[in-house]
Amino acid sequence: MNLIQENIDNLTSLWQLAGNRCGVFGQNSGYSFSYIPQSVWPNRLWLNGAADTTTFNEAITKAKQYGLGISLWDELMEMHQLEAEGYKLKSELQGMSMPLEEWERQGQPIELLTVGDDLSAAMWSDLFQQAFGYRIDSATVLKTMNRVQYFIARDHGQPVGTAVLFHHKPEIAGIHSMGIIPDMRRKGYAERLLHSVLGIGKASGAQWGTLQASSMGKALYLKTGFTQQFTLKTYKYNI
Repeated sequence: MNLIQENIDNLTSLWQLAGNRCGVFGQNSGYSFSYIPQSVWPNRLWLNGAADTTTFNEAITKAKQYGLGISLWDELMEMHQLEAEGYKLKSELQGMSMPLEEWERQGQPIELLTVGDDLSAAMWSDLFQQAFGYRIDSATVLKTMNRVQYFIARDHGQPVGTAVLFHHKPEIAGIHSMGIIPDMRRKGYAERLLHSVLGIGKASGAQWGTLQASSMGKALYLKTGFTQQFTLKTYKYNI
């Protein structure tokens, strides 16, 4: 199994789902894009392989038309080409994976509330914005929750953060949107949340856990047993 490709496919399948259900998803042989009006997520374009000059120019035109970020991994396009078009690096994440058969729970589980109605979707959206600084609208959550597991993490009934579990294939448990709100950080909740979500992923029958780590979360994931495999960079036009 190509775990790098499975990690990428899990992430891009989530973007595609959001575009199809809530906005626009477009695809050709060279690139794909997903866009939700009046949103910042997923709102990006990604290449489906190495880009020739024609594909690159078409992708740039489409990205500028919709105001999309461009996400790259393994240097599919040269950075200077994007810079020449007015794009700058916005974020950098590390693609990581772990065999779930080697996972062992650490610490106490955290209470997870699965989003299933308007009220919990609105709560998840508010918590996500606190944790990450931008918003995924509750309407997006509601329109995708039959395919995506959205979790609200709570301690003694007090909301502390969010997480998402998404399977593009039964054997892959993709972890996304895992964040703790600022007032609840540095209290051990992130580790408890991670292990709780991994437990659900393993119980579902998945063989691998995948995620994309920020610099803030990377140390925790390495400690848990994840291995770093690739870099994901997102560029924005005229940040």
